[in-house]
Amino acid sequence: MQFPESLSKHGATVKAQDTTADNFRTFVSLYALKSRDIAISSLTEGITLNGYVKLNAFSMVPSFVLDTLLFADPCYDVEDILCAFNVQYLPECADEQLLEAQKLCFRKTLPEALRILNEKNKSFVAEFLVYVTASSYLPNFDMNPQFEIVIEFVSNLDNDSLPTAATCHNTLHLPAWSYNNDVEKLCEKIGTAVKLGASAGFGFA
Repeated sequence: MQFPESLSKHGATVKAQDTTADNFRTFVSLYALKSRDIAISSLTEGITLNGYVKLNAFSMVPSFVLDTLLFADPCYDVEDILCAFNVQYLPECADEQLLEAQKLCFRKTLPEALRILNEKNKSFVAEFLVYVTASSYLPNFDMNPQFEIVIEFVSNLDNDSLPTAATCHNTLHLPAWSYNNDVEKLCEKIGTAVKLGASAGFGFA
């Protein structure tokens, strides 16, 4: 593949000769995505002999399934999951104490709880991933730099509620007060939610 002169994302164009320390990572990520798209197109053309061979079964396979088969990583651990995390704090949060509690949960309590659950059950990480994303495969981050799992703190859940998941957005919802950063309680709530919802890929309130 010839190295492109420029790549675009969300209407913004990054030219190869104009890359800087700030936008180099973006340019490389876009290049990886372009390479992935070309690889999928090449695979499709190869299997169908550029359209001459009609494979009805293959034509029914969604592109995201091919994407998963080609560029997903079936081997991962809890640390890989944590690397995919992004956070969304309660937007209307004006309480500084509440905001600090959410930051502590995202930075320390939640990772600790997931590590504990993983130690107790080696299949937990895969079950957690299914619960939040509806997929048991974790995308390769180099080829899927846009992938993330969002941890969102919400006001419609209280500390007695189970976490909920929105698989269409790869989002895990946690109560605004984050179970008072009680690791044991967080383990219990997440473990129960994953056990109930992993097979369906949806959260339960």
